[in-house]
Amino acid sequence: ERKREQQAKKEKLEAEKAAAKERIAKQKEEEQAALEAKKQREEAEMLKRKALVRAKHGGGDDDHDLTEEELKMLRGHFDKVDEDGSGEIDKDEFCVFYNNVMGGDMTKKELYELFDKLDADGGGS
Repeated sequence: ERKREQQAKKEKLEAEKAAAKERIAKQKEEEQAALEAKKQREEAEMLKRKALVRAKHGGGDDDHDLTEEELKMLRGHFDKVDEDGSGEIDKDEFCVFYNNVMGGDMTKKELYELFDKLDADGGGS
């Protein structure tokens, strides 16, 4: 009887340890995801500021061109947003990008209107 009780206690402790490890791993995963999202927002803000400076200076000034590192970063963000791998960002992908990466809180209708303004050739991407 005593051995069974000890075995039951041991199994309970092992189950509690396993549950604690799982909680810690999940917490670390959530923290990592939050850090990645913050990093993406910061990178997007930096690129947005650089684009605004470039637009203000006429876009032709080499001092305001994107560096190779910035282009690589932008390509990485683009590839994450381009969920279907088409090489283009459609309205729905743009909505996900804007609200998740840029931290916006616009409605889908507002984002569609913004997208239409940004879609220079009217091609839908």
